[in-house]
This record gives sequence, C-alpha cells and structure tokens, in this order.
Amino acid sequence: MALGYPLVVIAVDPGGTTGVAVFGFTETTVEYIEHFQWGDPDYVWREIHKLVHRWQEQHEVVLVVEQFDKRPGVINPDFTPKYIGRDIANNIDDVEIVWQIPAVAMNLVRPPGKRHKGADQLKRFGWYKTSNTHANDAARHAIVYAVETLKHMPTILRGWPKPKDD
Repeated sequence: MALGYPLVVIAVDPGGTTGVAVFGFTETTVEYIEHFQWGDPDYVWREIHKLVHRWQEQHEVVLVVEQFDKRPGVINPDFTPKYIGRDIANNIDDVEIVWQIPAVAMNLVRPPGKRHKGADQLKRFGWYKTSNTHANDAARHAIVYAVETLKHMPTILRGWPKPKDD
C-alpha cells in the first residue's frame, strides 16, 4: 500500500507495560504528538485499535509494532509481547501493520546504558520522555520507520545534525 502525507505513525512496544508513541509527518515536518504506557496486556490491542480509528478519521495511518523474537539462551521468556502481537494481527485489519525486530530500533536510535556508548539519540531528537521507558522504545521504532522506510529528510536532519566543524 502506498502511503502519502500527511501520515500518522503509531508505534507500539508491546509487553507487560506496552509503550505507544504517535508521530505526525508531512513532507516537510515531523511532530511527536502523544505517548502512552498501558499495563493491561489482555486489552491493550483494543486501546491501540481505538487510537488507530481516532487518527484515521483525518489522516492516513500506519501501525509500527515491535515483533516478538525469542532470544537464544533465555530459558523462561516472557511471551506477553507475542500474545499482544497476535491480538493486534488478529483484530486490527483496517490499517497497514509494519513489524520490526526489537534490535532494529536499538541499533539506529540507541538508548543510554553500558552496552551503548554515547548519548541517547532520542534525546538529540528532543523526544525523550522521562519515566516512559516503553513509550521511548516505541518512539525509536517510529524513527526507524521514518528514516529507513519513508526516507523522511526532516526526521533524518533533526536527529543527525552535521558537526559544527563542517
């Protein structure tokens, strides 16, 4: 499906606490509109579906969802993200759904931590939300979609400014 602008991207980081970040794109702008963290895994897909319908009234919408990947060596994984993904796939069929592997967001838009050197690129975008870890993870997926799929120059330029030496 070919999407045009204006476009709303609803990004989802499913889990015991599900993070959601909503972004609006035009050809020349990007805006972080709102974010949520929901804690009821059994019904989170319904909240996402309501959100999709609300934004579909005036905009094209794409849903970007982190897919579940069982990591090798994890003996008792939490399958909550898998079940939420299943519910989204089975119950939300009126919007394009793009599935992203978990690592893709961490590789392009790295969070702070011992394994990741340097500043959080989400902060460079100006979109880091304090105490909203899961919404921040969802925002990273939206940025990956904007950069890699949309090739959205305003997003690219916002997050990777040229060094002052250039």
